[in-house]
Amino acid sequence: MAAENRKEQAYSEIKGRILAGRYRPGEIFSESAMVADLGISRTPIREALVRLEQEGLIRVIPKCGVAVRTLTLSDLKALFEMRRVLEPYVIRRYGPDIPRAQLLDIWQEMVRAYTASDAQGQYDADAKLHSLIYSTAKNPYIVKFVEQAVSENTRIRALSGVLPSRLTASYMEHKAIVDHLLAGNWEAAARSMEQHLDIAYEQAVRKLL
Repeated sequence: MAAENRKEQAYSEIKGRILAGRYRPGEIFSESAMVADLGISRTPIREALVRLEQEGLIRVIPKCGVAVRTLTLSDLKALFEMRRVLEPYVIRRYGPDIPRAQLLDIWQEMVRAYTASDAQGQYDADAKLHSLIYSTAKNPYIVKFVEQAVSENTRIRALSGVLPSRLTASYMEHKAIVDHLLAGNWEAAARSMEQHLDIAYEQAVRKLL
């Protein structure tokens, strides 16, 4: 059990650094450097790296180290195309199963963050809201693919910084989604999600250029 915990810790720590932009795209790290940085032994780090390579976040370079994968415009287009298909589908198919109490809690968290001009708090609530929606799917493949796409979007946001005008627009887009979900209007909620993802894609492209 202890070994499993160390493996999960290594995975969470490395992935967190990648998504937060501390391990930047194109940078190469040795396993030894990660051992020193994380204070975790080599074996769980190596196992975590295998998992992260499968998720497409890193590339293992034999006899050299680990490179954080650079996200291209082609990657971005593919990721958002997948999200635009799957997230609205989950709402249409599984909308009634989305836990209402959790939805309200997350929305209140976003309202508090937005009111306090807490950008990170709003981003955290944003991630929780999307996770709550796509995790409702009774299909582990949908959950896996959307989770990967959302992670990449988190990385772009961390590397490009905060755009204040986008915070307000994003808040209003999420409000429309949540209002329709709470009203049980799944089709309108799905269309609002599509509109939100279209705008988010355009913003992500601008940040990547």
